[in-house]
Amino acid sequence: MWEISSGSIAFSKYDGDDQNLVTGICLNGLRPNIHESTATCYAELLKQCWDNDPNKRPTALEIYETITNWRNDSKILSEFKKFDKEIVVENDQSNINVDDNLIYSSKLIDFITNDGISDNLFV
Repeated sequence: MWEISSGSIAFSKYDGDDQNLVTGICLNGLRPNIHESTATCYAELLKQCWDNDPNKRPTALEIYETITNWRNDSKILSEFKKFDKEIVVENDQSNINVDDNLIYSSKLIDFITNDGISDNLFV
């Protein structure tokens, strides 16, 4: 959802190593900034999906129902149309380079949780 609203790849400008990024996201709630012109309802749904507690995140069905309800709300549709115009202009002015030769693989990262317990994370 964030990549759709921002028009760019999340953490593409992150300078640290992968383990620090994963730790920042999973343990410290690191999230990319939500673009200022993002529709309010979209930003709120995005934040719900980012909740640190998976049980508090909306299900796929709840997300579907929420987005379906937006289609029937003229105020929300107007907000999305305004955002669409702004994001198109920004994307025309930016040049995003993605290395097609990059190979992403999963790996197990060992870390210490906030309560001092050693844990593993598969990313």
